[in-house]
Amino acid sequence: MPTLQEILDERDAAIAILNQKLQAAQDLQNAGAAGMDNTIKALLAQRTKVATQAYAAAQSDPAMAQALAALRAATAEMTTVAARMVSATTFITNVASLGTATEKAVAALKGSS
Repeated sequence: MPTLQEILDERDAAIAILNQKLQAAQDLQNAGAAGMDNTIKALLAQRTKVATQAYAAAQSDPAMAQALAALRAATAEMTTVAARMVSATTFITNVASLGTATEKAVAALKGSS
């Protein structure tokens, strides 16, 4: 069974990805890139969901092993998508994909709560 620390580590990894992309999106917005407001709002909402569900999952039971495996897979997918988000255009075109990967992380956490 995974430990609370493993759940928290994966939560932190998912949030770190989102924080990196938030900072980059804000930098693009500050540089004058159009369309970043909704992207930033979406990233903030995704970060909140991950944090909230991780808390609930951390209080859970034997399903945590399965949830942790699903969370690790989702975090890996988030990393892959985040790597493609380097310009304003790729941010806008990939924010939905990052959202989908984030939803998988949230679902994995919900599955353990």
